[in-house]
Order: sequence, then C-alpha cells, then structure tokens
Amino acid sequence: KGGDIDMTSCQGSRMMLLSSVPMMLMLVSCAAGQNYPTTYTTCGVTHTLQQSPNRTVTMNQGVTEFMLAMGLSSKMVGTAYLDDAIWPRYRGEYEKIPVLSSSYPTEAEIMAVNPDFILGSYRSAFREKTCTDKCRGIFSNATDVGPCGGLGSDWFAGGSTSANEPTSYSTCRPQLHAKGIGTWLEPVSCEDSAFRPQGGASEETVYAAIRQMGEIFDVRSTAEQLISEIRNDFDIAEKTVAALDKSLGKTKLKAVWLDCVKRCCKDAQGKPDPNQVYVGAGTGVPNMLMKEAGFTNVFSGKDGSWGCVTISDVLNAGPDVMVIVDASWDPAMEKIEFLHNHSSALCEAPFVKQADYIKIPFSASTLGPRNGVAALDMVSAAIHVTTGSVAMNFQSGVSFFDPDELKDKTTGLRCPFTLPVAEAPAIAPNATPEMVIKTSSELP
Repeated sequence: KGGDIDMTSCQGSRMMLLSSVPMMLMLVSCAAGQNYPTTYTTCGVTHTLQQSPNRTVTMNQGVTEFMLAMGLSSKMVGTAYLDDAIWPRYRGEYEKIPVLSSSYPTEAEIMAVNPDFILGSYRSAFREKTCTDKCRGIFSNATDVGPCGGLGSDWFAGGSTSANEPTSYSTCRPQLHAKGIGTWLEPVSCEDSAFRPQGGASEETVYAAIRQMGEIFDVRSTAEQLISEIRNDFDIAEKTVAALDKSLGKTKLKAVWLDCVKRCCKDAQGKPDPNQVYVGAGTGVPNMLMKEAGFTNVFSGKDGSWGCVTISDVLNAGPDVMVIVDASWDPAMEKIEFLHNHSSALCEAPFVKQADYIKIPFSASTLGPRNGVAALDMVSAAIHVTTGSVAMNFQSGVSFFDPDELKDKTTGLRCPFTLPVAEAPAIAPNATPEMVIKTSSELP
C-alpha cells in the first residue's frame, strides 16, 4: 500500500507487485524456480531438468504410491501395472489419473500422453523392445527412442558391466533423456548391480529414494514429512521386536518369503520346474521387511532381491512361517494350494500342518510409502504366530488367511488343512505392538 514494489522475476523479467500477498506468492515462485536447472543421477545415469516435471507417467505400483504420498497426483498424466489394490489412503487421488494399461503400456500409449518424466520400480519399465521367439520390452525406433545400447543402456561407467560384458538386456533411459523425457529407476533395481544398495536395501534406501524424488519434483519438505512418518513406523516395529524378545524370551521366527511357484523357476531345459520356488533373497525389499519385523530370512545369504531354491532347500531350512505374496496376477491362495498338494515331504512340514502363513501384497515387495507400516504389520503378524493374539489392525495389506477358507480350498488335496483346537493365547488376545512394548517396559 505504500507504493508499487519493483522486483526482478526468476526468469529475469521485471514485475510490479501491488500488495504484500502477491509479493509473497512471487517470492515462493522465485524460490521454486531457483532450484532449476537441477542435475540428478539414478542408477548410474545422469540427467538435467530445466523445470519440475509436470507430465509424469508411473510404470509400477511402488512409484505410483510414492507420487501420491508426496501429493503429486496433479503432475501425473498416466499410470500402469497395479500388482494389487492401491493403498486405500490414496485411492481417491489415484482414481483421477488415467490408467494407461493393467500391465506395461506400449510405447505408443506412453507417448500419446506426451510425458516429460517416467518413473519405474523395475528396470523392465525401460526395456528396449526386441523380438525373437516373441517380443519383449517397450521402447523402439517406432517412437524415435530406440535403438538403445551403449553407455547407460547395457553397460555403465564405474559399474560391474562393460561394453564386452553388458547387461542381459538394454534399457532406454539415456535415449529417453535425449528425447526430453526424464527418468527415475528404483535403486534396488538398477541395471548394474554396482549401483544397487551395497549390503542390501535398508531404511536408508527408502529415505534416500524419497529425498531424491523430493528434489526432482521440488517438494523437499513434503519428502521429509513422509520420511518422518515412515521412520516412526519402523521405530515402533523395532521397539516391538525388542519387547517381544524381552517379555516372551522368543528367538526370531525363521521365515521364507514365497513369491512364486511352478512358473518362475526353470530347469536345465528352460522349462518351468515344479520342484523349485521363487523366494525373497538377501538384498531386496523382502529381506529388509523381514529383518525390520524381527524375522530371520532363511535365504538371506542369496544375492539379489529374489532367487530360486528347491523344495528340499526350504524344508532343510526349517522355517517357522511362510510369508506368502498376493498379487492380482498371482494369487496367494494358489501358492497355498501348491504347498498342500506338492509332496508328502511338504505335508509333514510344521508350517504347512499348522498353516503358519502370513499374506502380504506384492506392492510391499518394492520401495514405496507403505514399507514402514508393512514392517509394523509384519511385527503384528509375528505376535500372532508367536502368541496366538488375533486382534490386529493391519493397515498395509498384510493379513492372515481365514481358517475356514484354508479348509475349504485345501479339501481334496494331498494334505488338507484341519482346523486346530482353540488354545488360550500366550498374551492378551487383543495385543498390539504398543501393548507389547508397554508390557515389556514393566518387566524387570
């Protein structure tokens, strides 16, 4: 009101502000603009952004939920490949976004929405399209992205690959960058293993991914708030695990993360091997969640996020519980039917006889905003398996199988499930992580 205020805008033009409120808005706008251009590196590939991405496509559920958790739905022009139900807290915003495909979209479907940024949870989200016995991949020269090869596509400077020893297939991130489309790939899934988290995925892997996305989209404070929420869930999980050890004197439950049966593991002839199963290995998100929840992953010694093991390997490891992955394209109940019909050896395993199963959505298998609460829910599941407590408030999609459904689905199989005689739980039947922590704190 004391006169016009003359300011130089972020772009260098001169603007006249007539009141303090517009001036404050302009200052916010300038502060945001000053963060660009910005250069970032993901999985060994560097790119520079001139402005915050405004037309983003997410190729997998983990990165979709990251975007929604950070309030970036208005910057999304397409999404794809849900593994299971979107987290309910984000369903409203998710339903406003065009779904390009139930699996990976074609390059034509992607380019039709004119993206300026693409995020993927797996390197396959950026795979070059090749056709031999059948076509695989997405990007080709049909949209002027391909061909894809060379540095940053099938080998990486400073990595474990080289021009003479490339990756198993090419990805097209450098070529997309050249076309003006930025990319981000989850660090656990980097094409070159040298750029994956050394020692395996951890809490810090989750936080670093969120911070980098916050910088890319210029929502740093929102990123820190999300980190705080996830860290709180991880902290409660850690305290509950310690409390269980103190109050019950229990050793850690040995677990197998059962991801896939019958089709994911191949024999020497390249055919599906029914005597192998695909399990959570030692460096991915499955291992991180089991570790954070106080489980011992019996296959933590295997490299990678997942790996193939034999049924004999599983039985020899003697797991207490099976964490069974549920996906829209690979239901958990089919895995249970496999366990109850494969062999007499599996039928004699205690975890099969007692149906010590925990169901977890596949979407929790990748980095995402539900990692912390999934770890906490896994602890609740451990309380159930350890003590018999049944009143759990699951929020991440982790759950148990209804005993009557197990009985019905396994009837007629090699070893049908028999409903057990109810026993009094070792602790209060409505035990929660918070109650376990409180009970432990009162012990000497």
